[in-house]
This record gives sequence, C-alpha cells and structure tokens, in this order.
Amino acid sequence: MNWRRAKTVPRLPHRFGSDRGQAVPADLTGAKILSIGTLADSKAVEGGGLVIDYQTAGGDSKRLLLAGTELGMWIIYQGPQQSRPIPASVQ
Repeated sequence: MNWRRAKTVPRLPHRFGSDRGQAVPADLTGAKILSIGTLADSKAVEGGGLVIDYQTAGGDSKRLLLAGTELGMWIIYQGPQQSRPIPASVQ
C-alpha cells in the first residue's frame, strides 16, 4: 500500500467500511489546528480519547473529542473550546 497516495474520505473509521463512518465535521477541513492530544483524565473516555482543538476559518475556537475501539471511532463532543489548548509538550 502506498500510504502517501492513499485516497481519503471525510469520514471517521468504521469496522464495516469507510462509507459507514460518522462524517468529519465540515469546519475541521481547512481549520488551523491549535493542539492535538488526549484528556488528562483517561477514565472520562476510554484511553483518554483524541482531543483536537482547532480554529475555524471564521475564527471560532472549537474542540472535537473522539473516542474509539476496534469497532470504529465516533464523536463524543464537538463544540466551543472552553479551556486552554493542550500544551505543546508535557514534562
């Protein structure tokens, strides 16, 4: 598989195929990524989830929280970012 040339679709992974996954939020495409990480409390979402803090083209700061298992990935939260972005490095 040539990963550099693999076709992508704007959907989250799903066990039964990419056409079955939840749609990626439209305002994430072209947004400025402020930070990517996981929740400090890993019990809140299994493994801490995947947190993406981003700024939309319109300038709004938003947060996307994704959870996943071997069955696929889904959106737990999508909305305003009410805390500071995840630090770039954790010591």
